[in-house]
Formats: sequence, C-alpha cells, structure tokens
Amino acid sequence: MKHRINVLSLVTGILMILGGGFGLVIGIIAVAGSLSGLPLFSAIISLISSVGVLAAGIIYTLNARKPEKAAFCKAVGMPAVLFRILGAVVALWVTGFDIVSFIMSMFLPGLYLLGCIPKKKRTVDNG
Repeated sequence: MKHRINVLSLVTGILMILGGGFGLVIGIIAVAGSLSGLPLFSAIISLISSVGVLAAGIIYTLNARKPEKAAFCKAVGMPAVLFRILGAVVALWVTGFDIVSFIMSMFLPGLYLLGCIPKKKRTVDNG
C-alpha cells in the first residue's frame, strides 16, 4: 500500500541534511583551529552533533513515506537531538546567554520530534 508523504518529515529531513553538512564542515574547521580547553570541547560536541544530525536527516528523509518507521527514526534521531541540545547549552556557556540563538538551535530538533509522532486515526464512536 502506498502512503502519502509526510511533508513535515521531508522538509525537516532536508533541513537536517543541509544543516548537518554545513555543521560538519564548520566543525572540522573549529576542531582544527582549537588548541585545547573549552573551545576544543565545544568544537568536538558540534562535530559529533553535526554527524548525528546529517545521519538522522538522511534516514528521516528516506522514511518520510513510511509511517511505520516513525519509532526507528525517533530512536536514530534522539542522540542527535540530545547532542544538539548539549551543544546549544555549551555555546550559551562559552559565548554568554543569547535567547534568540538558543531558540533557533532548538527549532529543528523540535520539528524532528514533532514529525516522529505518528498521527493516530481519529474515529467517532456513534454507539
């Protein structure tokens, strides 16, 4: 049976692929430029997060048409989302509190988790 494509999953997956690829390049540059201490730790967390986001975005995009794979996508994406949250917290600690930056860094993981929630069929009981 052919399912309709989940547009939220598709768009979120594509944004995650783009963001993960961009973050991977920036993370490699940041690790190469950091000597030690907290900036190196932050760069490594960013690099790990970007690899996870890239992988989760690819899996999420490939399974956008398969609602039965929502639990699998959620299991694959949760570590990436957690590392993204950890990276945002470390960035807040290193650079200072910036609420706009924090909200923007939580937007895509929020969409990811929202897209993983399977839509339940609503039926009306007439009896």
